[in-house]
Amino acid sequence: HYIVLQNVWLADHNEPVHIDHLVISVYGLFVIKQITAGGLISGKPGDARWLRSTRRKEHAFPNPLFECLNKVKALRSVLGLDANLLNFALVFTGKVKFSAPMPVNVTRLDGLPLFIEGRDKLLIAFDDLPVLLGRIRAARPRMGWWRNPVRTAIP
Repeated sequence: HYIVLQNVWLADHNEPVHIDHLVISVYGLFVIKQITAGGLISGKPGDARWLRSTRRKEHAFPNPLFECLNKVKALRSVLGLDANLLNFALVFTGKVKFSAPMPVNVTRLDGLPLFIEGRDKLLIAFDDLPVLLGRIRAARPRMGWWRNPVRTAIP
């Protein structure tokens, strides 16, 4: 039911778009941004910057939800998909705690399967999955289109 792609690059109008992980299923597409960090994560969905606190220091970083939304918009634009087919998840793979409740699409790695499996409404016909995969392959940047050759994990 699920096709998992890693390190996906798409040719957008302005610049290539990198997606850490892309899950394609009959339940929709899931853009997954992975953040490897530990500590206490503070921030609200609308805040411009979030804060990561460890025993030794605090580090402010741009709100990763905004980047996720931009990747979803780019994927939608490049593939011409309806917005209701797309989901995104922000996944922290380090040992983290959240200072406040986060949206359901912000989770630790162990919460990702529940987030994805929680989407159980059929949105894409099973027979359309290979076509969608082909469209993703066709949307990859061409060699030399960008400064470096592009490698993806698309089979």
